[in-house]
Amino acid sequence: MNEYHLSRTISAMLGKGNQNHNSRKFIANNVDPSRTSQNIEYINMNIHTAYYQLFDEALQRYNAKQKRKDRVIKDYYNKIRTSKQEKTFHEVIIQIGNCKDTNARSPEGELAKIILDEYMKNFQKRNPSLFVFSAHLHMDEETPHLHIDFIPFITNSKRGLDTRVSLKQALAQLGFKGGSRSNTEWNQWIASEKQELSKVMEKYNIHWFQLGTHEKHLSVLNYEKKQREEEVKSLTDSISYLSLQKDHLDSYIESSEKQYAKIESKLYEIKDNEQELYRMTNEINKEELWEIPQPTKLMSAKTYLNKIIEPYINKLRKIIDVVITKYNRLYREVKQLNEEIGPLRGTINYLQRENGFLTHENMKLQNQLNKLKKVIGRKEVERILEEPIRKKKTHDRER
Repeated sequence: MNEYHLSRTISAMLGKGNQNHNSRKFIANNVDPSRTSQNIEYINMNIHTAYYQLFDEALQRYNAKQKRKDRVIKDYYNKIRTSKQEKTFHEVIIQIGNCKDTNARSPEGELAKIILDEYMKNFQKRNPSLFVFSAHLHMDEETPHLHIDFIPFITNSKRGLDTRVSLKQALAQLGFKGGSRSNTEWNQWIASEKQELSKVMEKYNIHWFQLGTHEKHLSVLNYEKKQREEEVKSLTDSISYLSLQKDHLDSYIESSEKQYAKIESKLYEIKDNEQELYRMTNEINKEELWEIPQPTKLMSAKTYLNKIIEPYINKLRKIIDVVITKYNRLYREVKQLNEEIGPLRGTINYLQRENGFLTHENMKLQNQLNKLKKVIGRKEVERILEEPIRKKKTHDRER
């Protein structure tokens, strides 16, 4: 038997899957850039490339069978993106412990990195029907954690493409079949992955601490009370997690606002340049500028060329050179601005979706907490929530 030295919880959360954040193309305020070099990037494939690799041949076979043009699928990724049944991909965030007992800067955090790395290396082999196209281990936030983005797929399908997206069927191929509402394929798979991670933890003498499973001989009344307390704690933990996610969102918003400010500044510069270019173009178009000076009487052709034509041509050349330089500069600035607008639009779309998701989840959790208050009483819920604070104060006084 292992002699456990540490005891830690395991978290497996559903993520939103922001590849720019995961790959650190986008740096949020909760990230310490000085520690980003400690992160591990396992794979960082563009999702469109992943879809092409997984489904292109199946898409060609499917389209070749269609006799009606309206049934031909031009872009399978866009078809799934607009589908109400499936998502284009899923993300799971795996974490050991929390920022207090497994901080990324601590020796425990370094050990968590080793364990998560070992766990991740067998993830794809263990889950062949979940195609991992993006996976990162982050050490530059408070707690070491994994972001694993995958596309669930099945082969030999009798409906639609023979290789197609399906979370339910992909998990079924792994042996997870739905039961009750609390025992879905996803919940079964998450529980299994936690078990896999706990096996790796045991190799390093770390026990998986599972909340609510260490007291086995409670009376029915105490058991029910304990269950209610765990529900309240779970809800408050979820609300805290949402608050953390909101902090991330605020960081993204702040960064986006800064990018907007930069783009607005560049837009003003471009407008100034456009006005200057417009003014110079008007100057060039004036007829008097293009009137070639006539030679005076008795002026030789050589003198006319040297003293009148050449200076006139040089004057025109300087004016045109300035216009061309201004135009090229304006063209480069517009091109750079267009390159910056694309990612910014993606970030803004993500922020809008994330904000709506967090608002919806927060309302759900608050409603659940309100229901618990009705069941066990508002004062009892407040007592449960204040219990950790009282214990900490007592502990501090005893010290």
